Amino acid sequence: MRDELSGFLIECSRVKLNPGSESRVSYLLHVIVTLEAMSDECYSISRLLEKSVEKDHVFKTKEMGELVPYIGQVEEFLAILENQLSRTPSEIDRNRASELESNIDKTRKKLHKLGRKRIEAGKNVKTELLFIELVRRIERLGDYCFEISEAYR
Repeated sequence: MRDELSGFLIECSRVKLNPGSESRVSYLLHVIVTLEAMSDECYSISRLLEKSVEKDHVFKTKEMGELVPYIGQVEEFLAILENQLSRTPSEIDRNRASELESNIDKTRKKLHKLGRKRIEAGKNVKTELLFIELVRRIERLGDYCFEISEAYR
């Protein structure tokens, strides 16, 4: 799909476009590349979860409970981007995107620290390393969302 969309936008750019349309085509090409990276990250997350189950490194209810609000922040970011792609983002959208990026980064640090503390407390090292990696990859999705959001400014 990336190739089809990119090809279409490249064809559009070959036509004489006004500066606003040129900027929009460039932005959409950037979005396509970033969405591809996001889909790769989602695939990596699914493989991590699959690996945790295969190796019997299943996260406990408490650990999953810590991840749910974190994932919810990224989901909210995706909803903002969905709206942004169909219209010019508002100042409220831009402010919320910055706030979400900051919150996601803070939460990643907190969850990473919790994983390290559980390792120090003698919990299963492999399970905690998988947890830390999962947290890092979820944060990366937030980074991609912010990148798309910022690219439109």
